[in-house]
Amino acid sequence: MWDKTYGGFYNLVDRKGTDKSNPLAPKEAYGNAFAIYALAAYYKASQDTAALGLVKKAFSWLEKHSHDPVYKGYYQHLTLPAGPHVIAVVAPGRDPLILGVMVVPGRIVTERASLAVAGTMTLP
Repeated sequence: MWDKTYGGFYNLVDRKGTDKSNPLAPKEAYGNAFAIYALAAYYKASQDTAALGLVKKAFSWLEKHSHDPVYKGYYQHLTLPAGPHVIAVVAPGRDPLILGVMVVPGRIVTERASLAVAGTMTLP
């Protein structure tokens, strides 16, 4: 189901179209890529220009929100609710790395995130 507010396809919706995806990652590049593929195949078979329009819209959204301009790949998990978040990166035998991020609607994660080691953190 296409998100009419922020764009992109949700991973999972109920019969009424209500988002039932993981609330921390309701959209993924992989799922959006399959939606683009399915719509393109449908367009090829039907010549339905509305399907082609949605292919272009979805591809543009994926490029804007998922593409990594530095390493030329795509970020898989997309969007978190707006506001501050704390993400802990845990590796066996190591102290956790705590990452503070501020999410702004319409963006994946702001560029200003502060790193701290287990416990002290300041969000911009």
